[in-house]
Amino acid sequence: WETKVAKKGNKASTWEDLIAKKQLGYMAMLRNLRNILLSGVSAETHDYIIDSLCDDEKVAKSRQFPFRFLSAYQVLQEIENKNYFSERKTLTDEAKAEKMKKFTIPAPKLLNRYKTSVDDAVKLSIRNNCRPIRAKVAIMMDTYSGMKKPVSSARGALGTKITALDIGFLMGFLFQNLCVECNFYAFGKPNGDHKKTHYKVPIDGTKPILESVESSIKDCRDHISENYVFFYEWLKDLIRSKEKYDMVLVFTDYLPEKDIAE
Repeated sequence: WETKVAKKGNKASTWEDLIAKKQLGYMAMLRNLRNILLSGVSAETHDYIIDSLCDDEKVAKSRQFPFRFLSAYQVLQEIENKNYFSERKTLTDEAKAEKMKKFTIPAPKLLNRYKTSVDDAVKLSIRNNCRPIRAKVAIMMDTYSGMKKPVSSARGALGTKITALDIGFLMGFLFQNLCVECNFYAFGKPNGDHKKTHYKVPIDGTKPILESVESSIKDCRDHISENYVFFYEWLKDLIRSKEKYDMVLVFTDYLPEKDIAE
């Protein structure tokens, strides 16, 4: 498909031909959503892509990492917010204006259909590739500033900046669908009126998982700052309450040896 796009151009007829001839695989479809949407492909092509993205068998065979779906979802949000250019491309205002003339801006209803499809796909990817966890699990999500660094291997061709924090929150929400019982906490130095070094992340089962990642990160910032503090307080509360967990999963890229030892 890359050779064909390079030869015939990034335009609707090229993408429609690739899809009609089944020459665009699942990963290529996922990573080219921005190009496909802005090229103005036909309604039939959109229907095929939307159905394919959340097709159980195709998702299972693609074996995409969950953050790939989050990155695709972010692309859809960028288009929704009228940010039509990948962050990987450095263009002048004049060049952007020239390219904009060739764009077909998708309707909000169409973007919502794509967002629903990608969100369904990430749930299918977990269900198909992970065994259920028959245990009570606590997930501890580190929110300190270092977790906001982009994860280079997760950036890919979609052009979005996926951070360790994004991936951690995404995994936290996905574990809700895998575990018998799961409680999800953010930890760090308290912020604002919040006094504890941990905060239970609210789970709204009615919202799309991929949408919940961004909104929950913002919500946690009102309670937990970007400064690192280990979750001793949560452990002390756990001991006092005599509540039992089968497993505690910690998402962090910074865990001092003294905290492990203590």
